[in-house]
Amino acid sequence: MRVPNTVTRRTVARTALAAATAIAAATTTAVVAAGPAAAATPPSLTVGLSGTKTWSITWDGTPAKTCDFYVNGDLIEDAHGPKDSVVVGNAALFAKAGDYRLTLECGGQKSNVVHLYSPRNPLNDLRTQFSSATAGAFGS
Repeated sequence: MRVPNTVTRRTVARTALAAATAIAAATTTAVVAAGPAAAATPPSLTVGLSGTKTWSITWDGTPAKTCDFYVNGDLIEDAHGPKDSVVVGNAALFAKAGDYRLTLECGGQKSNVVHLYSPRNPLNDLRTQFSSATAGAFGS
């Protein structure tokens, strides 16, 4: 019986390890590729500043057909198009000073909460822009 030397044993071990790695990589790729074909995309909602006293609220809920717009959990706009933009002033919806939580629901998917701070002033504008830019990720 022939006993393989150290170099031969290392070569055999490297070959076996390379084969196992290749099989694992191919299996992982096949499993990942077989994931959901069309994942639902949550709608996006942004708040911008428009002039000195108003805000521009823009959303994109495609591929949904319609979207519902909520302020502090109350339905404000029902069945808007999936892409829209509105300009809102203090006298309308956000006349009272405070923090307004804006959300959008499109095709059963909800956007992140974006905060709008009223009235318009440099500090509230900064807070509103931060919340819009981070999609409400920091809860502010």
